[in-house]
Amino acid sequence: RPGQGPRADPVFGARDLLEVYERTNGGAYTGRCTAPLLVDVKAGTIVSNESRDIVRMLRALSPLGSGADLRPPGSAADVDATNARLHESVNNGVYKAGFATSQLAYDAAVKDLFEGLAYVEALLAEPGRPFLLGDCVTEPDVFLLPTVVRFDAVYHQLFRCSAATTEAYPHLRRWMERMHALPGVAACFD
Repeated sequence: RPGQGPRADPVFGARDLLEVYERTNGGAYTGRCTAPLLVDVKAGTIVSNESRDIVRMLRALSPLGSGADLRPPGSAADVDATNARLHESVNNGVYKAGFATSQLAYDAAVKDLFEGLAYVEALLAEPGRPFLLGDCVTEPDVFLLPTVVRFDAVYHQLFRCSAATTEAYPHLRRWMERMHALPGVAACFD
């Protein structure tokens, strides 16, 4: 919020994510701090910082959530395969490109990234397929959305993933609009 300065974490009062990691590790954390982060507040410990694990843990608490099943019966194999492909090529691919330490590594990462985006575009181009795996939102949709939302402003510019913007993927853009239109989704993005 302009003019209001940084906001402290409402649970720990931490200034940033590193401070949350430090508080859950006795002030001596030296690893990479990554988001998302699920913390057991009572125990003061990190439960997980892996998004797939966190989503599945929260799924087990479905009475607290919307009741949506992001891994519907009969589609676990498709969900897992799509998650793996998109995580490697797109979600993690932007970081592999952005933090590449050689031209060869960068070229390979960018190639994989844009092949991953082409794969998504092809999936979403199929008639009657508003979401990645069909007519309902599944884990791959949830995991891909933050990367796609940040793509043009962050990854394209700062991480040198500049072969194309999301404008080159009209089905992906419409998917992003559908995802944003879902109840509560737009409020998750600043």
